[in-house]
Formats: sequence, structure tokens, C-alpha cells
Amino acid sequence: MSGYAQSQGLEALPRDSGGRARLVYVLGLAPLVTLAVVSLISFIAGFNTGSLGFDFRGAYLPAAEAVLAGESPYPPLAGPELASHNAYVYPPLLAFAVTPFTAVSESVAAVLAVLLCGALLVATLGVLGVRDPRCYAAMLLWAPTVNALHMASASVVLALAAAIAWRYRESSKPLAASVGLAIATKLIVWPLLVWTVATRRLRATV
Repeated sequence: MSGYAQSQGLEALPRDSGGRARLVYVLGLAPLVTLAVVSLISFIAGFNTGSLGFDFRGAYLPAAEAVLAGESPYPPLAGPELASHNAYVYPPLLAFAVTPFTAVSESVAAVLAVLLCGALLVATLGVLGVRDPRCYAAMLLWAPTVNALHMASASVVLALAAAIAWRYRESSKPLAASVGLAIATKLIVWPLLVWTVATRRLRATV
């Protein structure tokens, strides 16, 4: 029977199928890599125009500098900062967390912040157990991701915190720490507490 299969070339079918699968994989990945290169060029252009790290430059970094100077990180209610929609309006934890970036120039700090945001996004998928590189490429090319990276937004920290909360949802301490720190960074994620209560994770909620 094996001799007949060899004569008919049947044993080559699995190898051919594997080759096709690899070809489909490469063809699916190539456009994503191309778009990633285009996105990288746009980030370089953003650096040259001074728009890279817009949120970081306009809100987080000045707030950190104010904290180090012993001043309030929050703008006056009647001032022009709030009208610019780029003022620091978050809990104080974020301002304290950004203080190490004040040791370098604003441009260098913005680049480092963008790189850190990218690393945190990759870590978010890693925490969730994602292993397919195409998922990482697609994530980095998703419009909200590109915007968060370009702005160096603290939203990526919330994404990682939510991923940790989900991954370790059966352990009270990691769940409580991730949800607590996320809410202390931006109050917008307070519904995570509703989830912990609804799923009867009361110890972590407290």
C-alpha cells in the first residue's frame, strides 16, 4: 500500500499542504509589515513636526514638573489650559509616575514615552496569551492604537491593567492591585469595580 501511495505521489500531499499554509501565512503577514513601515515613517514625521507625544508633552510632563516644583499639577479653572483640551485633569498618581522623564529633554522624553507605550501594548497581548505575530501587527496598525502611540497616551496603561485583571481574576491581590492602580490613573475605568462586584470578587473589590 505504501508503494502504491508513493507511486501516486500521495505522501507529498501533507508537505504541499504545509507549504500552502506557510505561503498563506507569509502573504497575510507581508501587508501588515508594509503598513507597519508606513506607520513608522509617519511617527518619524510626527517627531520632526513636534506633534509626537502630544498628550505627554502637553499634559503629563508639565504636571510632573509642577509636582517636582512643589506646585499643583492642575490648571486654574478660568485659565486657557482647560479650553485647549490638553490640560492635566487626572488623579495625581500619573503626574508622580511621569517625574522620571523630567530628567531628560522634552523631545527625548516624548520619544521614550512613545516607546514605553508600544512596549506596554505588546505586553498587554502577551499577558492575555496572544502568540500569533499577526495579531501584534494588526494591533499596532489599529487606528486607536496608532493614535494612543502618537499621543503617548496613558490609556495604554489602562489596557495593560485591564489585561492583568482579567488574566489574574482568580487571585485577589493581582486583581485588586491592577484595578486599583488603573482607577488611580484615570477614573474612567471605574466600571471595573462593577465587574468585580458582579462576579462576586468582593475581597478584591474592597
